[in-house]
Order: sequence, then C-alpha cells, then structure tokens
Amino acid sequence: MQISHGTLIGICAILLWSTLIGLMRIVSDGLGPLLGPASIYAVAFVITLICTGFPRLSSFPRSYLILGSILFVAYEILLSLSISFAENSRQAIEVAILNYLWPALVVIFSTFLNHQKIRIWIIIGICCSMYGICTVLGGEYDFNLDEILKNLSSNPLSYIFATVAAFLWAIYCSVTAKISKGQTSITFFLLLIALVLWSYGLTFNTYAVNFDLKTALALLCAGAAIGLGYAAWNKGMACGNVRVLAVLSYFIPILSTLVSSLMLNTPLSFTFWKGVLFVCLGSVFCLKSLKKS
Repeated sequence: MQISHGTLIGICAILLWSTLIGLMRIVSDGLGPLLGPASIYAVAFVITLICTGFPRLSSFPRSYLILGSILFVAYEILLSLSISFAENSRQAIEVAILNYLWPALVVIFSTFLNHQKIRIWIIIGICCSMYGICTVLGGEYDFNLDEILKNLSSNPLSYIFATVAAFLWAIYCSVTAKISKGQTSITFFLLLIALVLWSYGLTFNTYAVNFDLKTALALLCAGAAIGLGYAAWNKGMACGNVRVLAVLSYFIPILSTLVSSLMLNTPLSFTFWKGVLFVCLGSVFCLKSLKKS
C-alpha cells in the first residue's frame, strides 16, 4: 500500500510528539519546573509563528477563541507541570501515561454529545484503560491497590494535574470540533501558554537554573516537537489519510514510553509495559465503538 505525502507528514507529527515527555523532563531538570515549561512553549510559539504565521483572529468564531483558549491553554499547562513536578523520571513517564486516558474519554464524551447509545466496546475500552493505568501505577506489583495508593500519595499534585489534563483535552476535542468550523489557532494558543507560564514562573520561581548544553538542545528540540508537530499534524489531517493517522495516534503511549525510557535512562518492567499496552487497547476498543455495527 502506497502512503501519501500528507500521511507521511502526519506520521512525522506522531514521531515528534513521542519525544516530548523525555524532552520536557530534561528541560525541567535544568531550568526548574516553572521556567522549564515556560521556555519550551516560548520556543514552540516562535517556531510555529515562523512556520505558519500568526492567525487572523477576527476570522475565527468567537466561541472557539474563548472556549478553545481556556481548554487548550489549561490542558498544556497542567500536562507540562505534571511532568515537571514529578519526583523522578519514572514518575514523569507514569503521569504521561495517565494523561493518555484522553482518547477513551473523547469517545465517551462524543457519545453523550451526539446522543448515541453506549456500545459494549466502550465499556470494554474503559475497563482496559483503567486496568492499564492501575497496572502502571502498581509498580512491580501489577494491580496492587496498596501500592497504587502509596504511589499516588507520594506526589498527588502531578497525578491530579495529569488526570485533569486528560479530561480537559477530551472536552477540547469533543466541543471545539463543533464550533471551530475546521479552523485552528495553535500559534495564538501557544502564545497564551507562554505568557501565562512566564508570568507565573517569574513571580514564583524559587528553583535553581542550570542552563547547560544538554538543556539548551532539549529545549530547542522540545519547542520544535510542539511547534512542528502541530503544523505537521494539521497538514496530515488536511492532505493525508485521516483514518490511518487516527489509528496510529492511539499507539503514541507505546512509542512515547519507549523514547522517554531511553532518553531518561529509566528501565521499565514487563508489568509497566503491560499496563501501557492495555491503555492503548482501551483506546482502540473505544474507537471501534464509533463504527456502526
């Protein structure tokens, strides 16, 4: 089967996004959990501005600009902070997996918004995703409630941020699809994120900054992964095979976990990988429920 140019560009976006967790963690280790994300989104804004230009905001529906801004900005900030405030690299990967509940949540929200019947595949998908999350959080003990609670209580802020972020992104995907009229203002959103994070970071930052070569390279790559990733994804959605890209995107957790594990030098157990696989399967089963029987 021949893959079109547009589809290849969309696949590039998936590959770029798969590097984000590891890169964000490296930047946060160097610049701190507040200035790290702020710097990443500032770089991402500049790169996106160069690639796509600044959108003419008057051409966008006002409801999309207001609601979309709130949801998108809140999602990106909470996700980046959940990774930055993680106690170690493994925990950063864990909260990232928790965030990947969003594909299943998108299907659930879309089902209710479109007044569709809840199909058995949705129930199976939710069960698979939750089992996968519990397995990941259970450490080496698989589905162990005591270990899960111990893990969550060690750093509740990161886990709460990641969970809320998953819900926000699912709401963004479900709601803005109806009010955006096919338009996207990613450059404007990235500017807002950078401004909010820099304002907060400069006001409350008490963390030491170590801006070395490793941090600088990770910062540039992270900004490029966000900026070029969104640009490539929009191009892929417009010119590529949307169905192929949608299916591939549901397996980002596996690729992202692999890249993050290598980048952060964090070996992961078979149990952890089993949990990641179940999270992906849960998303696929939920996606299957959208097909008419």
